Amino acid sequence: MTKPRTMLTLSVVLMMVAACSPTPQSETTVAPEAPSEVAVLEGTGWVAESIGGEPVGEGFESTLFFEAEDRATGSAGCNGYFASWGADGDGIVFGHIGATMMMCPDEQMAQEQSFMEALNTAERFELRDAKLLIYSSGADQPTVLRPQTGEAGDPIDD
Repeated sequence: MTKPRTMLTLSVVLMMVAACSPTPQSETTVAPEAPSEVAVLEGTGWVAESIGGEPVGEGFESTLFFEAEDRATGSAGCNGYFASWGADGDGIVFGHIGATMMMCPDEQMAQEQSFMEALNTAERFELRDAKLLIYSSGADQPTVLRPQTGEAGDPIDD
């Protein structure tokens, strides 16, 4: 009876040793995965320079901040807003946009309406020359945003 018990114990010990030994590495290496589009935009802040080809007004800003996962916030020009967002390839979409409802001067409200429409109809984006271009359906030109900078002039990325 000792011999079967010894064989069983030896088998269990050998399986445990085999399970703990490192697995051999293959000779091929896998390139690290490129960051996703969401990861590239996540945590970045932007200020509109032009909306659909029209320059923004003096003294007020339309901003866009991509927060973690699928949340975007900012100022549309007068009112603050929040939205869900997602990106896939060069495609981008904003959904479920909510905003405060303050009244501002007509020029400011017109800019806000244009900015919100650009987000509502966004189809794709491009990062070019340190700027974010958002292409919207029905717009002849993209909305162009520059990185939002802090007091020292450094881009805000978190």
